[in-house]
Amino acid sequence: MKKLLTIFFTLGAGILLADSVSLYTENDVWEYTDGWYTSGQAIQYQSDDLWGLKIAQEVYTPENKGTKEKQIGDRPYAGYLHLDGFKNFVDGAEDDYVSLSLGVIGPASGAGDVQSAFHHTTGMMMPQGWKWQLKNEPTLNAAYYKSRSVMLEKWLEYKPLAGVNAGNVLVDAELGNFIRIGYHLPKEFSPMIYNFASDTKRLKDYDFYFYVFAGVVGKAVAYDHLLQGSLFQDEEVTVTPKTFCADGLVGACIGIWRVELTFTHVEMTEQWLSQPDRDNRWDGIKLTYKF
Repeated sequence: MKKLLTIFFTLGAGILLADSVSLYTENDVWEYTDGWYTSGQAIQYQSDDLWGLKIAQEVYTPENKGTKEKQIGDRPYAGYLHLDGFKNFVDGAEDDYVSLSLGVIGPASGAGDVQSAFHHTTGMMMPQGWKWQLKNEPTLNAAYYKSRSVMLEKWLEYKPLAGVNAGNVLVDAELGNFIRIGYHLPKEFSPMIYNFASDTKRLKDYDFYFYVFAGVVGKAVAYDHLLQGSLFQDEEVTVTPKTFCADGLVGACIGIWRVELTFTHVEMTEQWLSQPDRDNRWDGIKLTYKF
């Protein structure tokens, strides 16, 4: 009950202070796969001066969920529930994005219950191995990204970025490039994974806009708790992670008056050495309402 009251209080405070609210859902079921990063859901509040608050839950499983035996050589069952505070600092074409995340990995995240309820409701095979999920552990992670808006034309934007994550969830360094093409490009560009502001001197906010985008982000990963297990607890590691991996994204966004809808498709390279040779991909939908 105390946890629920805390969540409701946070949601209520966010609604009172926010200038926009966004709902996220990410899932691999639309790609006819079901495993690894299998789903995520979030609600985000953001102000016009580019501070924000996000509550999110992520669900990770091995590929074979039909056995009660522990999966050796595959990603472990893991759930991650976190509250993120973030801020964009925009100076002309440059944007510095910082965030701090507090959360929990393990049964307390509720990921096993959420996935089981979803599979029961949709008639999908029930996952059998959540007893092997990573243990409860509080988490603290920080992120910093720097990006630059390069307006090649009023309808064409190029955005390179660099970032780092540090904490007991993820330690990595990232380099990426995005491009978007469209009509009446808005100031904010947030293809679900990243939440960046663009060149406020060149771009305006309109009642109608649309654009398509594509990008790739390379990562050098030093530690991934959700793949490797805890640094502070005794959890058997059954995979050998790859140091270098990448994400490729394509998507589209349309905004009409106060409503914005974004669709993103993500393709991920292998994250560990024994990862089965199949596509690692998922889709996401983001719905935003601006007050």
